[in-house]
Amino acid sequence: MKKVIKQDDLICGNCAYFCQHYRKTSKGFTAVGCGHCVFPRIKQRVRDQTCLHWRPRNSP
Repeated sequence: MKKVIKQDDLICGNCAYFCQHYRKTSKGFTAVGCGHCVFPRIKQRVRDQTCLHWRPRNSP
């Protein structure tokens, strides 16, 4: 079962510094269970982790 992430949760999946990783499939691209943080240096992260450098993502 997938965990639902709300936009106001203070987790890496909602952070401006988080870059989601994707996998190419026959139907396109699918998000995988991890990504990376680019501030202050690149480090592996999972969407529901959090850290001291969290910043809100700008909404389009």
